[in-house]
Amino acid sequence: MRPTYTISEYQHLLMEIKRRGYRFLLFNGFGVRQKPKKKIVFLRHDVDISPSMALKFGSIEKKMEIRSSFFFQIDAETYTIFSEEVMHIMRRLKKMGHTIGLHLNELMFDSKSFEKIPDLITVFAALLPIDPVVSFHRPSKRVLQKSIKGAANAYERKFFDYENYVSDSARNMSWPKKLYTLLDAEHPKIQLLFHPVWWDGQSPKNIVKNLQKRRAGELNNYLEANFNKALGKYIPKASTRVRDRSI
Repeated sequence: MRPTYTISEYQHLLMEIKRRGYRFLLFNGFGVRQKPKKKIVFLRHDVDISPSMALKFGSIEKKMEIRSSFFFQIDAETYTIFSEEVMHIMRRLKKMGHTIGLHLNELMFDSKSFEKIPDLITVFAALLPIDPVVSFHRPSKRVLQKSIKGAANAYERKFFDYENYVSDSARNMSWPKKLYTLLDAEHPKIQLLFHPVWWDGQSPKNIVKNLQKRRAGELNNYLEANFNKALGKYIPKASTRVRDRSI
């Protein structure tokens, strides 16, 4: 079975998981001493590229009465977490009942500074609807199954092991086989990681093309708003400027 990476396929997948009797739980709502009930899924989305697709995912899940966890990067080059648009998306997702967490680059932390992650969450939560939960971008073994005092780590032992983890990372084609093997075996606990950007039916070539258009438009808007007097004649006019919202 090869995934088509379309919205309709994603909806069908969620319906199939529900049909098989699985419940969707949140990382920050699962206590340390809480015994896992049979057949639960932790559904997670790392927002590496497309906040707009994250909102589309959240809306679909809301209609299906599913709550999931969205993790936004603080150092992304593909969007700006404090932009008005991204903050609006995060607030809408939060209002839908989803968890909003930070997606962290572990290279930002040495072995001693991991304990500062709750402080980092507090700082960001002053402006953003952040919950005390994190995931790590391209994690190494040093963060896998690591507990963080004061914050839930999507990779800590009570949520993650190699057997129960299914991911569409790098838009791979092999995850359906593992997922359906777990579902058929009625595995009691599954963690699903789906990146919203892969699921819009766009080719990898168009993902790159549309991302470049969007970021160029955002940069031109910023330059016009802040440096128009000095740089205005070099900034593309609004009428000819390309701003792509398909990603």
